Amino acid sequence: MRSGAPSTPSKLKVPADIELPIKSRHTTDLLFLLLLILSWIGMTVIMAISVPDSNIDTILHPVASDGTICGVTTGFEDTKNMAYADIAGNGVCVAECYTGATIENPTDTSTDLICKTSANLALPVTGLLELSECLPLYQSFQALNRCLPSSPIDLLTLTSNLILQDSPPSSFTNTFDIAEKFVNDVYISTPIILGVGIGGSLVISYLWLFGLRTGLVGILTWVTLIGLPLLLAAIGYSCYYLSGKTEESDLVVEDWQETAFFVTAIVFWAFAGLR
Repeated sequence: MRSGAPSTPSKLKVPADIELPIKSRHTTDLLFLLLLILSWIGMTVIMAISVPDSNIDTILHPVASDGTICGVTTGFEDTKNMAYADIAGNGVCVAECYTGATIENPTDTSTDLICKTSANLALPVTGLLELSECLPLYQSFQALNRCLPSSPIDLLTLTSNLILQDSPPSSFTNTFDIAEKFVNDVYISTPIILGVGIGGSLVISYLWLFGLRTGLVGILTWVTLIGLPLLLAAIGYSCYYLSGKTEESDLVVEDWQETAFFVTAIVFWAFAGLR
């Protein structure tokens, strides 16, 4: 029997009494690397086809409500900023963002309001506000060439009060009706969305983990690789069928619906091909 301190196992060697499933492992890195390269090639081809026919200035610069690209369109090179004329994000190109106090009692449509280029300034102030053609000239700060309101809540409150000075117009009432219905829909559908979305994801995730621990990792991997593209392709065909491109389908009657379903089908087929 040897004396002295017991020897410690080397950090570079696995102790002999530990069994690892080294022999049953196989390398799949090359296969997934090939799939990744093919995906990047597909995305590069799509970009190469789409970029020449696109206008990157619409991403880099603000676009006004009439389609003018602030700071780029001829005649608007000196108006690089955009001030908003409604709460939907439509605006007009301006040279500088207004930093003075918000006009709380606008009377002059040409100086006290920020209006779209299509606005009829002959209408009264309340009429322009009701039609969402203008906003009161608001205090703002510049961010990414956008004139953002310093106090958006106060601006919305002011606009609402100006519209409701006499009586609630029908369009304003309809807006609140839509908002009320939307909130009601959210209240009703939230449990369903949380149950199906989060609950369903948890169940599928746990089943996946169970499959990994029961030796089904190979089957699950191939089911994912093959099943997901097939599912995307099936969804694409469903949209293609709904678009009316097949003789059996006449479910859509509007041209925009046909175009929307057809484009959606192409997108799903493209994703299926990239997968």
